[in-house]
Order: sequence, then C-alpha cells, then structure tokens
Amino acid sequence: KEKGNDIVKAVREDGINVIVIDDRCLSKEETLIPMPMMVGYVNNLLLNEGLRSRVNIVAVTGEVYDSHSLAVLLGFGATAVYPYLVYASAIQLVARKHKNEHLYYKEALKKVHASINKGILKIMSKMGISTVESYLNSALFDTIGLSNEIVDDCFNGSDALIPGLSYYDIEYRVRKYHQQAF
Repeated sequence: KEKGNDIVKAVREDGINVIVIDDRCLSKEETLIPMPMMVGYVNNLLLNEGLRSRVNIVAVTGEVYDSHSLAVLLGFGATAVYPYLVYASAIQLVARKHKNEHLYYKEALKKVHASINKGILKIMSKMGISTVESYLNSALFDTIGLSNEIVDDCFNGSDALIPGLSYYDIEYRVRKYHQQAF
C-alpha cells in the first residue's frame, strides 16, 4: 500500500503518464507479486483516485506464456505487455536449430507476435469485442479460488465465483516456490 501511495503521488504531482511494472528483478533476494494481481491493484488504485485516464500501465513479464495470460493482463488494466520470456524462448529455440544464423531470429519473433495477436483476437471475437481498446480494462473474467478481499483489491468488476486463497496464502506459495527455485 505504501508503494501505491507513491504511485498516486507520482501521477498526481509529477505528471507521470507511464507506469512500467517489470518482473525481471527476480533474484535470490527478491520474490515477485503475481503480475495479474499487481496490474489489477495498480489499475484499481488509479481508478479509485480518478487518475487512471492519465496513465498507461506497461507490464514487462515472464508470466505471459499464451494468449489467455496476455488477455488477463489487458482485461485488468495493462495498456501494453512485453512478454520477454516468450520472445527469449523463441530465440533460444531458433538458436538451437540455426546456430549463428541471426536472420531467423526476426522471423521467429514475428511469428510469435502474430500468434499471440491472433489468440487475443480470437478471445475478443468470442466475446463480441472488435477492438483492443474495448477490451482494455474490461474485467470480463470471473475469478476462481481467490478471496473476496483480493478480488476487490485487484480484480474489481469481476465475480469471485469460488472464494479461496488469501494474500497470506499467496505469499506463502510464492515464498515456497521461490525457495525451491533458489
């Protein structure tokens, strides 16, 4: 919540108009807040303060691995998403197959980008949405397995169909997985 106050102050007083939420800081010492929760929280905070229209939220994340995970971020407030791990994985696959042939990298990245975009368009078309602008911040998802408190704070506008995990539960899981990874 302290960071939230800093964000509001920066937007209101300093004229900040782009907020970049980046999860590449992951290290042995640094754990991560799940990106959909972070984007949703910042989005709701700015909405409640009447500042959301002044700011673009950019998510730089390794958590996007398919069109649905990207759609969630867009639906809960991200204006733009850079799925760095998807692109890095594509480069790594091409590098294994075509050693030292950098010409293939550009083509691989274009294909990944086109694939993700087609997936987003497919999701939107099933909901009768024709433009990405209509999808942004739409909160068209229902949540399953998150407490009402988290849904209210991070995913406002969505229904908590089956309430479940609290902030404590999520923090416990994040720390557990982090400890296993490092």
